[in-house]
Amino acid sequence: MDALVALWNVSLILCSLGALALVSLIMARWLSARAEQRRLAARRAVLPVLLGNDERLVQGPTTGAAADVAMDLTIELAELMRGSDGDAMLRAAKALDVPRHLERRLRSLAAQERLNAAETLALFDDHAHAAEQALDDRDPAVRLGAALALAHREEGPEPGDILRKLRAGVEEHSLMLVPLMRDFAARDPAVVAGIVHNESLTDEARLSAIEALADHGHAHVTRIVAVAAQHSFPPHLEQRLIVALGRTRHPAARGPIAAAMKSATPLVRAAAAEAAGRAGLIDMAPELRAMLSDNEWIVRFRSAEALFALGAAGMQQLRAAAGHDGPVARHAARTMLAERAAG
Repeated sequence: MDALVALWNVSLILCSLGALALVSLIMARWLSARAEQRRLAARRAVLPVLLGNDERLVQGPTTGAAADVAMDLTIELAELMRGSDGDAMLRAAKALDVPRHLERRLRSLAAQERLNAAETLALFDDHAHAAEQALDDRDPAVRLGAALALAHREEGPEPGDILRKLRAGVEEHSLMLVPLMRDFAARDPAVVAGIVHNESLTDEARLSAIEALADHGHAHVTRIVAVAAQHSFPPHLEQRLIVALGRTRHPAARGPIAAAMKSATPLVRAAAAEAAGRAGLIDMAPELRAMLSDNEWIVRFRSAEALFALGAAGMQQLRAAAGHDGPVARHAARTMLAERAAG
């Protein structure tokens, strides 16, 4: 009898727990639906304010769900709107007190939220200083995103300071620094040229500056060539340096490119061949022909590509190699000629 009573009691408890769980689930769904309704209502109210050019629509600072919606909409619209429309949207967002809420979001536990907040805060003239806090964020992606956003501003932290905060070359891969350097170069190429010669920075940071300057005309080519001649980069960076020199299309790049053709590292030799082709160094066609006999296929391939890129002078060397050089060079030359003819 006692066992039956105990079983009955257990059954009642389980039924009660099940009913409680069901009620909790229903309540959670109801609360979620109510929250979504409030969010949609706030979105319908805030969106016209941010999209309109009439600031009289603004009713003052937002709070609660409306504040979160205003922040999210500002982040979304900031990526889409530029010029006068973008400026009007930012003025409306400021009237809604969005920057203050974004500053609060910089303390979020979610890295993506901190990143979005930093990138958007950098658009507000009076609050860009808050975005600088993200340069000390614990997440490298947030630091880099904040740096890229601040680099678009005419007045911002010194590039050298930003690079040190990013711990460039230590925690941040140098390839990710190249777009940042390009933004710095667009603002002030001379500052980036200074980074090239700043020996307190890592090789990765200096190389990123070189790659950015390579796309900004001939004004700083001599500096790049001087660094290439005086500083020894590790092979994986040297090949990027040589390719960047080729992009300058400047005769001064010939010396470092010629030296790289004799490197013991195959990828550096291949980069030198590619650079000679990009730079249009026609007088190096004989050296490129000789590299068609290299032991490494990537060097042979890049050399054949470069000869083709040099036009008539390069084609003459390719045809001569295809007919008269050793079997390895003949194969490389004939393959390139056949591929280009088919293409």
